[in-house]
This record gives sequence, C-alpha cells and structure tokens, in this order.
Amino acid sequence: MVTTTLRHNAPPPPVAVASPRPGSEELVVTGGPGGTRARLDDLEACAKSLDSAATSLGTAWTVLNGIQQKLDDWSYLPLRPAPEQTSAAEAAQRARIELEPIRSSAHGTRALADDLLDLARQVRSARAQYEESDDFTSKLWGAVGRAFIPGFVHLPPWVWDYTPVLAVKAFWDGASWIAGGDVPTKTMERLARVTAYRASLLTPGFRLLGDDPVPWFAGMLSDRIDAMLPEHEIRALPVIGSRTEAPPPDGFEDLTARLTSLEEADGSASVLVERVDKADGTVAWIVSIPGTQDWGAGGSDPSDLPSNLELMGGRPADSTEAVIDAMRRAGIGKDEPVVLVGHSQGGMVAMDIAAHAGFAVALTMTVGSPVGARTTKATTQTISFEHHTDAVPQFDGKDNPDGPLHTTVKGHARESAQGSASQSHSTEEYEILGWRADQSDDPSIKAWRDEFKEVIGDADVVESRRWKLQRLETAR
Repeated sequence: MVTTTLRHNAPPPPVAVASPRPGSEELVVTGGPGGTRARLDDLEACAKSLDSAATSLGTAWTVLNGIQQKLDDWSYLPLRPAPEQTSAAEAAQRARIELEPIRSSAHGTRALADDLLDLARQVRSARAQYEESDDFTSKLWGAVGRAFIPGFVHLPPWVWDYTPVLAVKAFWDGASWIAGGDVPTKTMERLARVTAYRASLLTPGFRLLGDDPVPWFAGMLSDRIDAMLPEHEIRALPVIGSRTEAPPPDGFEDLTARLTSLEEADGSASVLVERVDKADGTVAWIVSIPGTQDWGAGGSDPSDLPSNLELMGGRPADSTEAVIDAMRRAGIGKDEPVVLVGHSQGGMVAMDIAAHAGFAVALTMTVGSPVGARTTKATTQTISFEHHTDAVPQFDGKDNPDGPLHTTVKGHARESAQGSASQSHSTEEYEILGWRADQSDDPSIKAWRDEFKEVIGDADVVESRRWKLQRLETAR
C-alpha cells in the first residue's frame, strides 16, 4: 500500500472579520445547534420542563391535601380519651402545623406550581413573539419581492437590457468585487431570483407562488435539456492504482484538502471513498465529491451543467446516480455511518444522497455550494462553508436556512484571491477557511466537529480508493 498524507503543515494566519458570535471573530456563523432556531427549540424544551415540574408540584399538593385530611381526622378526640389517644392527637396537630406552610403558604407547592406555569407561559410568549417578528419580516420581504420583481421584469426589453442605471450598478458591483467587497454575491442571489421570476412570467398559464423561484426555473431548464439528450447509462469505475492508505482527516481543513486532491492527471476529477476501520470492529466511511467538471451537456462526465440544474430543480441527477454507484461498489453498508463532503455541485450531490439514497449518512459538509433552496434541505447535521466573494453559493437565490440541522460558516478568502471568481471558489482557498473553523469554539462548529470525531473513532489509518464517474451513451 502507498501511504500518503493530505494535510497541510503550515496554514496561514486567520483574517479577522466581523462576527455576530463571540469567540469566532474571523468567521460569521449562522444556524446549527448554536443558531437561532435551535435556541428557540431550546426555549420550547425549557417551557415543557417547567410544565412537567409544575405538574409534579400539583400532584404533590394533592397528596399533601390527603395527608392533611388524615391528620385532621386523627386530631379529634373522644369525650373521654385515653392517654395514648391524647398523645396521638397532639402529634397529629403538630404535624398538621408543620405541613400547612408546605401546602399552602406563599412558597408552598401550590404557589410554586402556579409560578412555574406562569414562567412557562412567559417563555412561550417570548418564543412566539420572536417567531412572529421573524415571520413578519420574511413575509414582508417576500411581498416586496412578489410585488416589485414581477413589475420590474415586465419593463420593456430596452429598459431591462440597456438602462444606464443598471450598467452603472453592474460596474459598481464589479469594482466592489475586485476590491474584495461582498456586493456581487448578493447581486448574484438577486439576479438568480429575478431571472427565475422573469422566466415564469413568460411561461403561458404558469403562476409562480412563493419567494423561492430558482428551483422551478432550474427544473424547467433541466427537463428541456434532458429531452434533447440521447439515452445513456451511469456508472462508476475504480481508478487503477488509486488504492492508498492515509491518516484519517483531523478536521475541516483535512476534509477540504481531500477535495483538492480529487483532480486526476487528465484534468478530470474522481470521487474519493475512504473506509475507516475502528478499534471496536465497526466501520465508517468518508466520501469526497468534486464539483462541476463539464459546463456542457451530455458529455462523458456526469458532473456537468444538466446535473447542476437537476439538483437545483429537485430532479434525479446523473452525478448523484454516479456517486451512489461508487458508494455501492466500494462496499458501503446501509447501516454503516457515512460522512459526505462535497465542493460546489458535489455539495448538492451530498445533500441529495443524504436525503434520498438510503445510506446511513451521519454528517454532511459542503464547500462553496448553493444549498439554500427548498430542494437542498438539510436532513442530517450539515455544515456549509462559503466565501464572501464566492458567487457560486448564491446561484440558488436564497440564503441558507437558520435551522438546527444546518450550520453556515462564512469568511473572507485571502486578499490575493478576492478579485478572482475562480480563486474565491477554489478548494485551496477553502482549506484556509476550514483551518479557521478548526480553531473556532463556536457551538455549532464544535458540535459538528465533535460528532465527526465520534463517527470516525480512534482509527489510525483509512483505506481509500478513487472512482471515476462516467456517462455512456446507449442505443435507443
């Protein structure tokens, strides 16, 4: 076996940028176990615990009432009590005096139960008010989009194509991008939505609902392209001589370095499947998936433009089918935990496999991938890395959701890469962002990292093999 090491020895120092969370100044982190949605869920869990405690106190109050009734009965004396009856009655009266504050004072069980129920109501009220505020903001922006964008796209073509204001705006965005600004990525997000809305308005009899039009547009395009392509079959073949052993990945930087290593000598890319044999005899797997290899349609590599559109549109994608074939041929069992790591289109493939392929996917990591649309919803703990100056993650027209299953980590590429779209999107640059995340104590980042260490266990070495994805034309 050939032993290789994929880890970088001397990562560059982090670039400090603003962060909404303390302790991770160089990163902007949203979602995940430490995100807003997860914290709202924690509030509901807290309210339920308060309800449970109040119920227990209410039960205790009922029991104490029964005991008090018994003590009252024992406190009564006959007309001529015997000495032992007098002693018992006096003891019952003393016990009743001691019991009364526990039962009915301002700090007794009943009062405490009422206080806990009131506190639970306050917690739920705070949670509801936040959700109402968040929902109102989402609906407001959705209404603005539905009102403004259709009117905007109905302008005459010469306004759409040649208005000087739009030209100046495009020039300004381009200059900002070169200067390392964040505007063009948000412009790409808006442009994706506007284009999808415009296409929907030009489709006879079609009315687009909601504020997530890109999946519909991508699906429509993929259906039309697919109808023009010849019949084909998808398969994955092992790359001869690619079986190696290497130390297991140690974190986000190492996992991203796997993606960088996927390029073959002919310029194409393969899928890397790594088997992790743990000390307890169980097996785990890591699958690294490359991004788009062909911006054409119908070529021999299924990681192409149609697969991008199919994934965005929620259709079965050839690239997903090919990676699933590689996973099955590699011997991944249905109950063996899998970590999926993907760059660009590969991230969408990872999300698709986690949601629909039937493997025991434990974790998903995407790098520079557009995974904010409804068709790429996280179904397992997912972490997504994005550069502020990488436009590709914005192609879906949506920000990633702030949900407990989906953590998004954003940071700046190096200054030398910020003026280049290809460099901002490269896995080499994302390795640096991964290194920064490895140093972070953000709760969402740490939760994913800890779970990853739990999945791969204490293995000293992983056995890996590369798989070439192929699309072969077949006779009709």
